Amino acid sequence: MLGASVLLAGGIIWLAIHFLTGPKTVTFKAFVDGVDVVKLSGKNLWIEHLFDQLPNRISINGKKWNPVWDKNTSASYELIPVFKPHNPESVRLTTYIGRGSISIVEKPTAENSGTLAIKVDDGGIGGADWYEFTISW
Repeated sequence: MLGASVLLAGGIIWLAIHFLTGPKTVTFKAFVDGVDVVKLSGKNLWIEHLFDQLPNRISINGKKWNPVWDKNTSASYELIPVFKPHNPESVRLTTYIGRGSISIVEKPTAENSGTLAIKVDDGGIGGADWYEFTISW
């Protein structure tokens, strides 16, 4: 009985450590017609729109987001979990849908205050399309 209790306690501790320090992710989905750069830094995610139409029908981790825009920069979305990778090289991009390209154009560094930039490029292709990707760290 004591052995089972010790194993149970050890399992609970392992799960807690894994939950608190394990991989974290953010999934972004939007209807894009043009070129946009999605940025993550600390507790903030925002979009810098480069050209053509503003992205719309945006969701973050499955939650609908209608950002307020100041010219070509969106207001920030509060991230949970906070984007703060221990190692910038551990940041991974997984793309799901989008006929154009989705790429990391800037990794987090001390010089850019830990900001990650992902370019979503639907430019030059007629009309809008869905784009979806996940960032993990």
